[in-house]
Amino acid sequence: MPRDAGEPVVYESVPPRRELPAWLLGGAALALLGVLWEAVARLGWVPALFLPAPTAVLAEAGRMARSGELWRHLGASLGRVGMGFALGAVAGTVLGVFLGSSRALWAIGNPRIEALGDPSRLKARLLPKLCPHQCGAADAPLVGQRNVTTV
Repeated sequence: MPRDAGEPVVYESVPPRRELPAWLLGGAALALLGVLWEAVARLGWVPALFLPAPTAVLAEAGRMARSGELWRHLGASLGRVGMGFALGAVAGTVLGVFLGSSRALWAIGNPRIEALGDPSRLKARLLPKLCPHQCGAADAPLVGQRNVTTV
């Protein structure tokens, strides 16, 4: 239908798209990831040593929780995390106070700190040397993986 020049143009609005809630999309993505993980593991596309099925992981975690083994390992891991955090906090605080106390110390120390680069790379190289008794055979693959992924 033709319109008059003085008549305002009215556009039909497009009805808003109904979006799914974020929690539902996130849950669906996690469920899909779990199903794919299970399928890849069960079909043997990746050896179970490197990617065990999630059902096998949950079954083993349940067995370890019932036997008390899980809590012992969890306590040891949390102890190492806490010790590392405490040592890092103390060292960082002392170094920060030291470098912040004068411009000359900052000028001397800051370039050396910057030269260290990525802390995770440094940690992966120093961890086995600093605490070999805590980096047992169980931690060796993790340290090796950190070296490979951070280089």
